[in-house]
This record gives sequence, C-alpha cells and structure tokens, in this order.
Amino acid sequence: MSQQRATAYVVHKYGTAFALEEVILGALASDQVRVKLKATGICHTDLLAANGGIPVELPAILGHEGVGQITEVGSAVTLLKKDDHVILSFASCATCAKCLSGHPNHCHSFVPLNLTGIRTAESSRTILELTSSEQSALTDLTTLFFGQSSLSSYANVNQRSCVPFDPAVLQRSGGQPIPLSHLAPFACGFMTGAGTVINSCKPNLGSSIAIYGAGAVGIAAIAAAAHLTCANTIIAVDINPDKLALAAKAGATLTINSREGEELHNRLIQDATQGNGPDFVIDTTGNVRVIQQMLSSMSRTGTAIQLAGPSTGPNVQLHPSFMVNNAATYKGVIEGDANPALTIPALVDHYRRGRFPIGDLITEYPHKDLDRAIADIHSGKTVKAVLVWND
Repeated sequence: MSQQRATAYVVHKYGTAFALEEVILGALASDQVRVKLKATGICHTDLLAANGGIPVELPAILGHEGVGQITEVGSAVTLLKKDDHVILSFASCATCAKCLSGHPNHCHSFVPLNLTGIRTAESSRTILELTSSEQSALTDLTTLFFGQSSLSSYANVNQRSCVPFDPAVLQRSGGQPIPLSHLAPFACGFMTGAGTVINSCKPNLGSSIAIYGAGAVGIAAIAAAAHLTCANTIIAVDINPDKLALAAKAGATLTINSREGEELHNRLIQDATQGNGPDFVIDTTGNVRVIQQMLSSMSRTGTAIQLAGPSTGPNVQLHPSFMVNNAATYKGVIEGDANPALTIPALVDHYRRGRFPIGDLITEYPHKDLDRAIADIHSGKTVKAVLVWND
C-alpha cells in the first residue's frame, strides 16, 4: 500500500492560525481506509483544540466532520471497499464493554482515541513534506483527531469511524440532489444535537424543552424536537437575532433573546410552560452564566443536559439541596448518546425526506478559505461552515 500526498491544515502552536501545508500520508495500517475528502465541517471543538482547550499533541491536523470517498483499503478491512462513499465520525475500540453493548460514544478509550489524536503503533505516519515558516525539518503530525483529522484532502481512517452511504439515493423528496457537503455536519454537530433529544431526552407527548445556544448543535436539537419527537413546547435561547430566526424556522415555538434581560427570560419561560419550567433543558454553549440560567429554569423532576464543556474557567454553582428538593437530573451527553452507524443514516434519511430541516444552517467555503470561514463563525454570520475540497 502506497503513501499519499495531500494538502492539509496544520496547527503548529496553540493560538496560531491554521497553516495550509503539503503533507505525506504513510501507508495504511491493516484496519484503515484512505479517504479522499469531498467536504469537512468546521466545529467549535476544532477551534477549541487549536487554541489549547483540548490537549492535542502538536503539530496536528484537526477536523472531525469529514465526508468523502474511499480510494484504498487496508488488508484487514472487511466492512468497506474501494470507491465507497463515507461519512467520518468518531473513533472507538470495538472491544470494551461499552462498545460491545452498542454505545461506542462511551468507549473506555474515547479520550485517547479522539481527543489526543495520537496514533497507535499500528497506525500510519503522516509527515510534513515541505519546510514552512514554523518547521525546519520533516516532522511527524498528530493525525487521528476524532479518529480522522479530516481538515485534509486525504485522510487515513480506521474502518470503524466510517459510515457508508449510497450517493445515488441522496435526493430530496422533490427530486433535488443533496450536496455531499451537507452530509459533513452529520458526523458530529447535527448528530450531537439531534441525538441528544432523541436518544437522551426522549420527550413524551406534551413535553417541553429549552435549548440554550442556537448554533449548529442547538438548532439540530430544535429541529429534532420539533419534527422527530412528541415535544410540543420548544424554546430557543440565544443572543443573536439571526440565529433565533433560523431556530424558529427549524421548529422552535418560542425564541428568547437573552440580551433582553434575565427577568424577561424567566417570565417568557414560565409563561410558555404554565409556570412549571421546561421538562428538559440543554446547554450547547459551555458558558457558565448561561448554564446557571438553564439550571434555574427547569421544572421539578426536570433533566438538564450539558453538551459543551470547556476545560478552563469558573465552575458551575450547584448545591446538593437544589438537586434533592427538585428531584433534578443534571448530566453530560457526548456525541448525542449515538451509535453513528445507526443514528447518522437515520438522520440523513429524515433530512432527505424533509423531516429534519437543517440545510439553511450550512454555508460552503472553498477549502482555501478556512480563515474566512472561522471569522464568519466567530462573528455569527455563519452557523455551520463546511469546507469543500477541490478535486
């Protein structure tokens, strides 16, 4: 099996810009496939890692929302074949108790396999091919961020991270084709938001749910609650009017601009839930002030779910008596409590049939425009940026 030249975004130092570099992917390990990327979603987790919020060993190639086509397979690959189209999701070991029970998102090795990006002894090497302003010699790169490091034109990926799909059936109900770029966010962001509602909340008929943060994860949660569950009160809370408008279009029955004050927020929440507070509250922001607001708004016996968890900053103040007196639940959810092999195809099918309306969130960028995409994310101009790789 051969090496592969590729163009990739490399992070050399925390807090510095992504550098577009020429790299060489090593020969495949026996359980890996080589994927030619068609598109890569940009997630806040990538930006967090690039700034040191996740302890990725540098220099590294990040990216964890890839979609592409297999060009080569390792000798032990049994689940996939050359030319298959795949969505790339997180990595798992396939052998621990959690993986064997169908919960790869709780894999005992989730952190080392996904958040450090360090290759195992069996994994292939990727090195910088050319000298850059940051590097004076050929250097090993960290290239298994979330099992894929898909901010690259090619990636060597473990077969277990790949979810195959048939592009021939990628048409909406009206017959319009679905761009491959629209599938990239299903790898993480859309799966996390929608999966949390479907797999973790499981709202009953008449349930109420409030989502704090109307980004890609939050609006995916809103769309799932509105169209794929029995919830009837769906509240979106954010500070960006444009994002709140997208949340309403996705199915939110009430939108609240929290810039308008906590008193108004509290009154609107109470009015919408008959004075009880929401049955489910979900934070997608990781902002401690927002989390405190979320916790104070939920109903008795309510469930609060944490999706964003920055490693630095102040702690959430939560007294045990609050939990006991309200019979409350506060838990973290990772990757939407989802098994990608099951959840991603189901969500893509819902999207194809018009039952998961999240296409308006996506903005495509040429692969050389990562800096502009990141700037648009930070400004709020773009909800979900997706890089499209040139052939």
